[in-house]
Amino acid sequence: MHNIPSRFIVIACLLLLSPLCTLADDLGTLAGKWTMTRKNSEGQTVIHKLQFKENKFTFRAMSEGGSTILYAEGDAKVVTTAGVKLVSLTNIKAGASDTEIESTEEVYAAPFRVSGSTCYLASGLDREREEAPRMDVYRKE
Repeated sequence: MHNIPSRFIVIACLLLLSPLCTLADDLGTLAGKWTMTRKNSEGQTVIHKLQFKENKFTFRAMSEGGSTILYAEGDAKVVTTAGVKLVSLTNIKAGASDTEIESTEEVYAAPFRVSGSTCYLASGLDREREEAPRMDVYRKE
């Protein structure tokens, strides 16, 4: 499989896990299915589906027609540092579909906040990327 371009792995963010970080038991605040629709850099509509179940996550980026562009899965946990909640994603496998995935070396942590049925998730803060950092707004299904 081709190397997955970093710009397509949307759930990339700040990783500042230190001894001062504490594991929070509130992964439950992210539990369930979340959806977001946005335009990519080429102006095409992309639908993002993000699901958290127990200590696992799945992510799927799809075209407007429903074709999978990127699929990722792995382990998830919530870490709190200085009052900021980060979702930490590890043991990530990614590929063009859920049947074509490979392990990656990537580890991500994204600052987030859940307010009612809305999840605000910061993306692209971990390193320089083709796309600028942004705030993604997911709605609970």
